[in-house]
Order: sequence, then structure tokens, then C-alpha cells
Amino acid sequence: QLLQALYQRLWAPIEAKLPKTTVKTVIISPDGELNFVSYATLLTPQNAFLLKNVDLYYVASGRDLLRETQSVEELTMAVYALSDWEGQAAEDYAEDELEDERAGRIRSVDRQAYLNSLQLPLLEGTLTEANELKKMGDANNWRVNTFFDFDATEKRLYLERSPRILHFATHGIFLHPTTERVVLDFSLTTSGIDLQPPLKLLSNPMHRSFLALAGAQTTLDAWDEGEYIFPPENDGILTADEVGHLKLQETWITMLSACDTGRGEGRAGEGVLGLRRGFVQAGTQNLLMTLWTLKDNNETVRQFELDFYQRAMKTQNAPKALNDIQREKLIQVRNQTKPGRQLLEAARLIGPFVMSFQGRLFSEQ
Repeated sequence: QLLQALYQRLWAPIEAKLPKTTVKTVIISPDGELNFVSYATLLTPQNAFLLKNVDLYYVASGRDLLRETQSVEELTMAVYALSDWEGQAAEDYAEDELEDERAGRIRSVDRQAYLNSLQLPLLEGTLTEANELKKMGDANNWRVNTFFDFDATEKRLYLERSPRILHFATHGIFLHPTTERVVLDFSLTTSGIDLQPPLKLLSNPMHRSFLALAGAQTTLDAWDEGEYIFPPENDGILTADEVGHLKLQETWITMLSACDTGRGEGRAGEGVLGLRRGFVQAGTQNLLMTLWTLKDNNETVRQFELDFYQRAMKTQNAPKALNDIQREKLIQVRNQTKPGRQLLEAARLIGPFVMSFQGRLFSEQ
């Protein structure tokens, strides 16, 4: 009922203005809270997913269509996969290497009050995911560099210079901008954390979305004890603000295989302040992210990601590849699920993936 209601509220008025038979491609530039809608899973009056009828593409603004893009020619993929966040990723920093210890303390203090006693659950499926990507890359003559657990550090990530594909398999964390106490909700997933709501307002929305890298749990535990011992550039907490400083100007695809990575603070006229804004600022051309929680170690989700990569590598059109694979998988999961849960399971497993792109969608554009 919700998907049908959203269709009537959001899509039917647009559809009424479109030619009846000729429109097969729609480019959406959503504003505010509309950024958090999976248009692909809206249900038509014929009880079909909207994606069955049209290709759906997303841009942050119309200017993105005019951007001139160029990807690196070398077929390189960098994979950062984490299943455990203990340890000290920052221990290789000598005291004299810290450019601004005070700045690190300020940043930690700003966040410490909101993350008390936060424990990152183990992710059993991420290493399998990375190994499958390595196998797929090797079969397609790509050079795949994988960084597992303690090797998947912020310090190492900052050394990346536009890998053609950048893949993260980790926890995605989003803080709601409210003023209540922290409640951790793991009821739907073990591959993401939704903090709702934090103790008090974080002043910068670009600090409320982040990915957990090596040493993240150690940093969180230190903050819980009132200690601020790691430099922000290698504390394992990769905020959206920090993402914006990565060198991804020639990166073709970035996939955030984590929960809630497409979320953030939606502001009218400003888009979404969160991880998606950070990666767009960093320059990535096609950003694949999620609007809600993912199930860890789920074969359907893992195969969806692999099939997307295979199709994108073959066609060299990542947004089109996502449309085709998502359409196929929505139908497949719906048909293979027990009666009564078909729509829910298809939308839950395949629906959260959305891609924001920059540049020309078609070669003739």
C-alpha cells in the first residue's frame, strides 16, 4: 500500500504530463526529502514496479549532465572490506607526524557525546564479498587491490589516486539531527547502524554520515572513555566531510556496499548533505549507494552487486547497467519469494540501491 500511495503522490502527477508511449528514459534531480525515495520500487496501478516501464537515472542537479568526465584507462579496482574494527589503525603515526593535534581533539570532542558505547557488530559476509570481487576482476583482466580489516585504513585510502572502481564493504553510519538519547537499531540488519537519535545536535551535517574503517571501534571506545588519542586522518571514522578530500576525479564507479549510505540531511535547494555529497565533491562519476539497511552475508545482494559490475564492465555504461540489473533482479526476487512477501522481499533486498551520476549518459548526448 505504501509503494502504491507513493506512486500516486509522487509519480502519477509527473506521468500525466509525459507523452504516453515515447518516454523510456527519465532523469530525476530530486530535492530535499525526495532524495530518499526509491523510485524504482514504486508500484504502478498494474501492480508492477515503476522500473519495469522506464529507465530511471539520478543526478544531484542539472549541471551534472554538463560535466566533462574522463576515467583512468587502467583497469584498476580498490576494495576496502572490513569485518572487524578492533585494533589501532593509527598506531603507525608518530607524535611529531600530527599536523594539528588540537584540531583532532576538537573533532573528537564534537562527536564523542553522540557515540557513547557504540559497538560495531561483526560482518561475516564482507570478506567473501571482497574475494568474489577479486575473482571477478581477475577473470576480466582487472587489477584488483583488496584491503582487509586492519589494512583498510584511512591513511591507505588517502593514497588512492582515482582507481577506476572503488568499492567499500563495511558499516555505514548515519546520525539523525535530533536531541534525544542514542538508540541503536539492529533489528533489520547486521551490516549497518542507524543511530536514532543522538544525545544532542551535531553542528555539521557532513559529520553525521560516515563509513567505519580500520580502527573505528578502538576510536569509539577511546571517545567513550573521554580519550582523544588518534589523529582524525586515521581514526577509522571516515566522515562525509573527509570523503570530499579524496582524489577520485577520474574514478568511474564508487560503490558503498553498506547501510544508509545514500542518506543524510536533505535540504531544499541544497541536495543531501552526507556521504553522497562528499563523494560527488571528491569527483567520482557514478556513485552507487543505499537508501536503507542491507542484510549482511546475503547471497541475493552479493550476486546483485557482482552482476551489476559484470554488466557495467561489458557495456561501459554504469547507470544503464544498474537499471537493467535492478529491473531483472526485482522481477526475479519477486517471482521466487513465498506468496505474501514477494513485494517486501524484492524491495528490501534490491530496492535500496540508487546511483547518482555525473557526465554524459549516452555517447550521442
